[in-house]
Amino acid sequence: MNGLSDTLRANSIPSFGPHSEGALLEGSKIHAKMLMQSLGVPTGSFHRVENLDEIDGSLDSFEPPWVIKRDVLAGGKGVTVTTSRKDAREALKYGIEEDGFVLIEEHLSGEEASILVIMDESGYVMLPPSQDHKRVGNNDTGPNTGGMGAYAPAPIVTPFCACKGEEGNYRTNAPLSKKLEHPISWMPLCGANDRLAGLSERYRV
Repeated sequence: MNGLSDTLRANSIPSFGPHSEGALLEGSKIHAKMLMQSLGVPTGSFHRVENLDEIDGSLDSFEPPWVIKRDVLAGGKGVTVTTSRKDAREALKYGIEEDGFVLIEEHLSGEEASILVIMDESGYVMLPPSQDHKRVGNNDTGPNTGGMGAYAPAPIVTPFCACKGEEGNYRTNAPLSKKLEHPISWMPLCGANDRLAGLSERYRV
């Protein structure tokens, strides 16, 4: 997010990585959500919560489990997924007090797979679909760990599903690259929920 790739390229040093604006897609959840929304990219509904008196109303607007995300780089541990209203309230309160605002979003059920695409101005290459393991415990229980490893190819992603993912990546990355006015040198897109293999993908960047 601090523009290391920008500095390297400005000094004619080849580098692989996003420019600072592109890095915001990973560094700021709200920025990524708003950009996807503006481009018509399918994504779960969300709300930015800025005041403590908004907490209960925000929780009432979403069905549990609640998904609360801090809008900071948190080493993979900035997300709370919980069915406990008490824990959700505490996560929202903590995020508001620490960062000034926090994101609450729709929970997408089902298995999740990642489809990573390497892009530049000349085109793109889709890597094999993979799955990672973020949360402590079987069946996605417990808090996020920041990463417990990944494997590829992920068997949940059938050839048909991979084809749909490639189409989705093309539909998403082309307008994103144009909107950002820079080539995107990497773009992880994660399809989630039980309709992953079909006609209604949900993406998160």
